[in-house]
Amino acid sequence: MLKAELKAVEEIIAPTGVIFLPNTAYDEVLEGVYIGEKGFAMNKDKLKQLGITYVLNAAEGTGFGKVDTGKDFYDDDVTYMGIRATDVMGYDMEPHFRLASEFIKTAVSGGHKILVHCVEGVSRSASLVIAYCMLDLKMTLKEAVARIRAKRNVSPNTGFLKQLIQFEQTLQK
Repeated sequence: MLKAELKAVEEIIAPTGVIFLPNTAYDEVLEGVYIGEKGFAMNKDKLKQLGITYVLNAAEGTGFGKVDTGKDFYDDDVTYMGIRATDVMGYDMEPHFRLASEFIKTAVSGGHKILVHCVEGVSRSASLVIAYCMLDLKMTLKEAVARIRAKRNVSPNTGFLKQLIQFEQTLQK
């Protein structure tokens, strides 16, 4: 069953078999929810200009594949959360779904704008926003992926997609 569901979701992400990366540094994928890449996340002036007051870094840390920011990087007017996720199929992203969703929900319900980012704004950050859509906006996985992809070319890795499928099954119980 998992294989069929994964194939269905992958067809939404890459119906032609080709994955296109975003051609923008950030996109507002839901009202008040932005997905973006490292350079945008580190541009404090641009964040301030757009009114972003919450930042969720899904690639916290130093070194390759990480974004070295933290609560001390941002001004006091930015509420920060960091997740030290790695964009590999074997990384267990599922434990972060509920905590990240709660953080996103807090920002949006308070009328704030939030940036959810990783290095490219494609896999880790997208997975967390998709989980938020499923948990708090009561969307199916397919609906959430389609909704986000309508605004930004995202492509969670296959391991994350499998975890999102299992998360959806857990939510349905």
